Amino acid sequence: MDWFNELDIWMKVFWSCAMVGSVFFILQTALTLFGFDGDIEVDTDFDADVDGAGHSTFSSDLADMFTIRNFVNFFLGFGWTGVCLADAISNRVLLTIVAVVVGLAFVLLFVFVYKKLLGLEHNGAIDTEKDVVGKKASVYLRIPAGGEGKIQLSIKGAVFEFNAVAEDTETEIPTGANVEIVSKKADGLYVVK
Repeated sequence: MDWFNELDIWMKVFWSCAMVGSVFFILQTALTLFGFDGDIEVDTDFDADVDGAGHSTFSSDLADMFTIRNFVNFFLGFGWTGVCLADAISNRVLLTIVAVVVGLAFVLLFVFVYKKLLGLEHNGAIDTEKDVVGKKASVYLRIPAGGEGKIQLSIKGAVFEFNAVAEDTETEIPTGANVEIVSKKADGLYVVK
């Protein structure tokens, strides 16, 4: 503490912001890695959605800027810039302005990266009527006359396997044959020709 007490007020502020920002950044990173970064439901007399993932439920992009995560990012950039550039920039007001700009740049950078990561989310669910019926598929396990076999179909870059029966119940469809999916029956079987 003697070291800290000997610092001028400007450096105390920079070091405090750097240390607090670093500790909270490390905690956020650890919690994120262990999966404790999602939405938390708080149920008292009312339902509230507390957002720990760094984004707000408001539609405004400005509201997305005011999160705990972004305050931590600001203090991290602000504090460490002030500490690292203290010897290079002797004017404390100019140093503070530079530290604020770098802190805001940290916030903007993390918001930009976070929004890009959200853009990578992909829903792999398929609509079994719209995405399957009318498409071409290949027979994976032969479809015997009057019996059931399996077909494979590529949808949205993934290969799906479905149980299928022939439209013409008198015809056997061999493995490897190309077929068209005609309809879906109530029991989940697909009718092919």
